[in-house]
Amino acid sequence: MEGLIDATLTLLIDPVALLIFACAMGGGLVTGIIPGLSTTALAGVALPLTAALPLPYVMVMYWTLFISGVAGGHLVPAEDGRQTASPSLRRSAVPSPATLRIVLSGVIGAMLAVLLTEGLAGYVFFGFKAPEVFCLGFFALAVVAGAASRTGVKGWLALLLGLLLGSSVVGLITDSPRYLFGGLDMLATITFVPLLIGFVVMPGMIDAATNKLVVLDSPSVNHTPLSAAATNAALLPLVAFGLPLSVGAVVMIAAVGLQGMEFGPLFLIEAEEAGWALLASAVWASIFAPLVGNLMASSALFLRKIPGSVVGAGLFVIAVAGVYTLDSGMHIDYTMLACGLAAYLLRQQGYPLAFIILGIVLTQISEPAFANVVSLPDAGVLEMLHRPVSAVLIASGLVVMAAVAMWRVGPPTVPEGEETDDHTGR
Repeated sequence: MEGLIDATLTLLIDPVALLIFACAMGGGLVTGIIPGLSTTALAGVALPLTAALPLPYVMVMYWTLFISGVAGGHLVPAEDGRQTASPSLRRSAVPSPATLRIVLSGVIGAMLAVLLTEGLAGYVFFGFKAPEVFCLGFFALAVVAGAASRTGVKGWLALLLGLLLGSSVVGLITDSPRYLFGGLDMLATITFVPLLIGFVVMPGMIDAATNKLVVLDSPSVNHTPLSAAATNAALLPLVAFGLPLSVGAVVMIAAVGLQGMEFGPLFLIEAEEAGWALLASAVWASIFAPLVGNLMASSALFLRKIPGSVVGAGLFVIAVAGVYTLDSGMHIDYTMLACGLAAYLLRQQGYPLAFIILGIVLTQISEPAFANVVSLPDAGVLEMLHRPVSAVLIASGLVVMAAVAMWRVGPPTVPEGEETDDHTGR
């Protein structure tokens, strides 16, 4: 808790950090309203720009953006065919019951991460070896596979495509040798950052520019508190284990990698200030973002009038300029555009892009650990079952995969790529 208090004081006395916190909160709330804009797209556009910022500022900006995006999701006007947090959109100084539920659930998820992350990271650092790290990656893959199974065959195929790309894409997570498939020209192919930006930004940008908006992630009012709690609780595996369970967490991993760092059990030691800034922003954004959103509800109708073509053009210009600064060459922009076009076509055919992205990252985390396991003297794959933690992680992964595959929350969601009449663009 001492680290949380220090990070909060730093946030209050540092005008730059406070400005970033306020801007990220406003940006997150707006993404819940403007058609064609989402928090992951905004985070992806900003990814190249974060390389010039100190890491604590990057942590504050991104997690405040994600939490505010969840809080802003219930501000869409009822006139657009979706529920709202309150029957009216009049500005009110008194928070609605739905707003208070979002605050409470978000704070609970954030405090869970604050209380458990440091101790869990220490346990992983001292107690985990290569077999446990691989089994941890297997557990994460099992969770993602369970979610993929709920979308049918195309969900599985998307995950398998991500696993294949993860073994060959040059990334920020690992420097392990690539599979060249017998050709040295593969050394000059795709890198992770332009691929990620293309996948998270370009499909939505194309939809916005053509006024063909789709529902990507638009939880109803009743599910917004659950989304707020789950978003903050995802900090636990991200910071303690280095495992992403959402596309937003993958963007965070890329942002940290651009500064030569990585999430995992050493993050709170090697980047203590940034780690506690991340946890503190989760707590305070969970409190203030829903309350500020409650006050700006009356502006939702005005923001909904912004043309999708304007949003798409703005995303395109910022994305191209930002990616260009990473390598000062147009070839990296061409890579981003090619990946974005491929992602758009895949989504049009109903393939969930999130599973491709998660498959890439989890492969780059698990593959080096598996290589270390099989290289141990007198060790093999079956030896992992003789280690208590490894065996528990494998069994838990199988159970969670089955549970996630069978568990449904609320009505069936609209598949990615399917048009809707409410033009939410979320």
